[in-house]
This record gives sequence, C-alpha cells and structure tokens, in this order.
Amino acid sequence: MDEAIDYHTVDFTEALKDIDVVLDSVSLDTAARARSRTVLRPGGTLVSILPVPIDPDELAGIAERGIRYEALLVEADRAGMQAIADLVETGALRAHIEATFPLAEAKAHALGETGRTTGKIVLTVEGTVKTQITVRTLKTLFDGGDTTAVDRHVRPDYIQHNPLAPDGPEALKAFGAAWRQQYPDTE
Repeated sequence: MDEAIDYHTVDFTEALKDIDVVLDSVSLDTAARARSRTVLRPGGTLVSILPVPIDPDELAGIAERGIRYEALLVEADRAGMQAIADLVETGALRAHIEATFPLAEAKAHALGETGRTTGKIVLTVEGTVKTQITVRTLKTLFDGGDTTAVDRHVRPDYIQHNPLAPDGPEALKAFGAAWRQQYPDTE
C-alpha cells in the first residue's frame, strides 16, 4: 500500500483488506488487535511494537486464522545507540519532534496520553536541580565508591517506585557495572 491512512478519521478495517503485514503501534488490548487482524490476508503477519501482554487463548485464535503474531521489542545497547547517533549525525535519520518540555513540567505526559501526537516528545533536563544532583551523585559513586551519596539522593525515589529493590553495596555494584558496560567512555 502506498497510502497513509489516518486511523482517527478513517475506519481502516473498511478501507483495507488482504494486507500482508500490519505493524501495530496502537492496539493495547485484544479488541484492538482483533480490528488489526481483520485486514490481514490468511498467512499474513501481525507485528506489535507495544510492550503489552497477549493472552495464550488470543494467540491460539490468531494461529487458527493462519496469521503469524510477532512482538518487536527493542532493548537499548551501546552499539545500537551509537549506530543511531551516527545516522542522526550524518542526516540519514531525522526525528520529527512534536514538542519539547522541561523535565520539571508534567505537560509531556499529558500530551503523550492524548494519542494524537505525530512526532516525538522531548524532555530537557539541562540546568534542573535534580540533574545537577544526579551528575554529582553518579560521579561521587563511580569515582570514589561512596554509596552514601546514592542512599541520600537516589534510593528514596527508587524505593518509592520499587519497594522490593535490594539494599546495600551489591545492588550498587550491579547498577554501576551495567552503567559502565553500557557507557564505558563516561567520565
């Protein structure tokens, strides 16, 4: 298909049929995925790029129609991020930016939840107090191994969101090792 369809104004289930592949970036539940499946040809493929669970019964129903289901989730790694940065630097990859907000404002979340954005939402962190504290804390931790800085500044927020998080130096060693592995050139 060489035509873009605005699913907000056109019912794509009426406009399309016998599609080979649906790259689904909007279906959060079984009913929404069922709409996407209706446009596929037998033997077609439904690819979800959302990190949402899918019930085994739904998978069985998809397979019964001769449709293949795949979930495409990407994890960040240093080499992949560098390759993307290189593409951006050469101009081969450009992102459309819908809006930019300071991290301290909650507007970005509200805009994202509208489901009506046509580009990326960017959060800026330069100059915020939390950014300065984070940089100092990580530098202190990695340079001197002072875990009390993390306990003072990072741990209270982290525990609030993850009450089962491990305590002590072992958790910090794991975090530090992962950080250094992903960003070996970090000073």
